[in-house]
Amino acid sequence: VFASRRMSVELFAAQHPMQCLTCYRNGKCQLQDLARQFAVQRPRFSRRDAVLKAGKPLYPRWSLDEKSVAIGHDPNMCILCGLCIDACRNIQHVDVIDFAHRGSRTNIEAAFGQNLNDVECTACGQCVQVCPVNAFYEKSELAVVQAALRNPDLHVVALLSPMVGVSIGEEFGLDPGTRLNHQLVGALKAIGVDS
Repeated sequence: VFASRRMSVELFAAQHPMQCLTCYRNGKCQLQDLARQFAVQRPRFSRRDAVLKAGKPLYPRWSLDEKSVAIGHDPNMCILCGLCIDACRNIQHVDVIDFAHRGSRTNIEAAFGQNLNDVECTACGQCVQVCPVNAFYEKSELAVVQAALRNPDLHVVALLSPMVGVSIGEEFGLDPGTRLNHQLVGALKAIGVDS
């Protein structure tokens, strides 16, 4: 059983580019945890984009889906676990992503190869939450916000969802449901938010 599970982890690792040092999920990645648990340091299998024919990749990299305002999708990071499909279908009941193609060309994409912005995606973030390897990720507007905070001519306003003050505590190891609304507002004012 152990050898079979280790083989599965190696196959997952062979699907993934292992860009751990620059990945948002570094340190909280399920694939990293499994690789550590089963002592997988280097998979015995080649990544699909490492297979060459006449000096060119037989399976070129997939393009990123960055059209959605909230969620990005990098199919090259995907290990084809299907957790995102399950969350989209069975938790949110939206069902806009699924497995596409066959064999070594299998990937996860929105219906008919469209972008997430072009389908009925509600940008709920369930795919982001369940993705173990950051193939689905939240898009960041940090650079835009930092530029606005540095601009003395702008009056910067933060509009917060009430859920943020409750859910942010979990990131800091607090019990689920701990309210941090006052601390969050204080932190935003401390970094320069005007209102």
